[in-house]
Amino acid sequence: MLESLIDDLHAIRARVESLDGPVRERERAGYDEVRRQALLYRWYLEVQRDALGLYQHDRLDEFYKVPGPLER
Repeated sequence: MLESLIDDLHAIRARVESLDGPVRERERAGYDEVRRQALLYRWYLEVQRDALGLYQHDRLDEFYKVPGPLER
């Protein structure tokens, strides 16, 4: 799930760059929502790792880096 959300974020980001007006704003809102979900699932992953005794999460961004917010 997390991987597909991250893929979606990259796809939406690429689309937003080529849009303008109200369509761009809708896509930006969609990006923000998908990003919130991705951050939540990323946190779930950390919690699961903690439960298994894996407390070092530094390397997770190598595999599950959630893209930052879009520039305004």
